[in-house]
Amino acid sequence: MAAGNLKRRLKAGETLFGIFCDIPSPQIVELAGLIGYDFAFIDAEHTTASLDGVEHMVRAADTRGLASLVRVGHNHHSSILRHMDSGANGVLMPLVNSAEDVLDAVAAVKYPPLGRRGLAHVRAAGYAVNTGLGAFMAQSNAETVVMVQIETAEAVKNLDAICAVEELDAVFFGATDLAASLGYSTQLQASGSEHPEIIKLVLDLGYKAMKAGKPVGISAHSLAAYNRWRSAGFQIMATVASLQFVAGARGLLKDCRPGS
Repeated sequence: MAAGNLKRRLKAGETLFGIFCDIPSPQIVELAGLIGYDFAFIDAEHTTASLDGVEHMVRAADTRGLASLVRVGHNHHSSILRHMDSGANGVLMPLVNSAEDVLDAVAAVKYPPLGRRGLAHVRAAGYAVNTGLGAFMAQSNAETVVMVQIETAEAVKNLDAICAVEELDAVFFGATDLAASLGYSTQLQASGSEHPEIIKLVLDLGYKAMKAGKPVGISAHSLAAYNRWRSAGFQIMATVASLQFVAGARGLLKDCRPGS
């Protein structure tokens, strides 16, 4: 499983760079793997991606050895179950506010005795063609990833309890929603991760999560941002596919058509 490799690399202290696939496209996921990204966040929260579409994107990630985590739209057992059964290596859970929210996500991702995920002859298990379901359950419980987004004022207050959940693998800060939750929305020109007060807050929260033994991450859309967070010990950085397309396309157009 690519997720197993992802976990091992995080535990080894490596820095991983991934992409938010905010355009529902298996081709973009495959290109991300070919380019050399470490993982893909397949966005089923802010996009029109269907269950079937997510499965095709997960399959594309598999072909290129890219770890795939689905950012689910809701912390609902049935929704998470279907994404995991499609073969996703884990979930990125948005809008987590409490340890109870994390435990709900863990219960949906993990099989007994760690969770309550139902077992079936699904794609994630290779349809049980070459591997028994028992062996698959053990491997899945060991390697699937549960990552949560800290992006509300309530989550900030509950960060210690959230990080105390043993089966939580990593914490990712949703700086833009966090800025909005804390009343900075009218001041935002771009990502909340570029607001100076949010930067300071996320650094403080990141150190707290790292002290609790959790790898931490955030969006980084430039080398300067990457270097800032990396120097602070953040291990998980992700950029957004559409932003990179806009930056590249706009730069090319400006070069080819000065004044545009």
